[in-house]
Parts: sequence; C-alpha cells; structure tokens
Amino acid sequence: MNQDSGVLVVGPGSIGRLLACRWAGRGWRVRLLARAAPQENALARGIAFTDCRGRRRLVRGCSSARAPQRVPLPRAAFFCVKTSQVGEAIRLSRPWIGPETVVVALQNGLGHEARFRRAFGPRRTVIGSCYVAAATEGRKEVAHMGGRKILLAS
Repeated sequence: MNQDSGVLVVGPGSIGRLLACRWAGRGWRVRLLARAAPQENALARGIAFTDCRGRRRLVRGCSSARAPQRVPLPRAAFFCVKTSQVGEAIRLSRPWIGPETVVVALQNGLGHEARFRRAFGPRRTVIGSCYVAAATEGRKEVAHMGGRKILLAS
C-alpha cells in the first residue's frame, strides 16, 4: 500500500491507537475517526505509546478525520470498533471512504462480516482477526502488550 495515500482508523481505542502509532511512526498519513471529535483532537496532538519492551515515546503524525484540511481519501479504512458499534461506525465513516477505499474490519467475534459487505461491497471488504494485545492507559495513551499477527480474509 502506498503510504502517501494514507489510512483511516475508525475507532481509535486500544487496537486502533496501536495501529495508528505504528503507521504514524513510519511516516504514514493517519486520520482518526472516533465517535466524539474531542477524542480525535486529543489523540491528534500525540499518543503516548509504550512498546512491548516497556519503552515509552510520544507519537505524532495522526490527524482528526474531521480536521478541515484537504487530503485525498484514504487508500484503506480500518474499523477497530466493538461489534455493537459497527452500524454507527459505518454511518460516521461514509464521508471519508471513497469508491476505491479498501475496508478492513478488525472486530472481535463473528456476525459483522455481512454488515460490512452490504455497506461497502464484497470486492473491497476484508475481514480480519487480531492476535494482538493492547491496552489504553488514559485518554491519550496506548500500550502494546504483545502479539503481532493480524489475519486477513476476503
């Protein structure tokens, strides 16, 4: 994936923040979309990231999806929300997802696949399962507790 096209993280909770930190730390354009704009704005000012070895650093480079700047639509959108929040997340994300944006659903559990495929089409919907442990430790923090594997399927 071209890092210049950027990614959208829908649901910057523990897994969403972890992914955002990893990508932003490598220079990718990362936009965050949360249920509340204040959370996006707080995270856009920097995320305190603790890696698996306990090293802590501030990661900058994320921006709020609601920021007024003009950027291309993301190449991929990663949904990191609870299954009960899928409908709201799909509705909120529509303005930021273009016809070519790949949609990756990283939910726990089963049953959300059909909702994503109906909303965005089966050709560009990818279903994922994370074997990653992360924890939020505050409003602007995340710790990577272990694991690095994310399995994806069409």
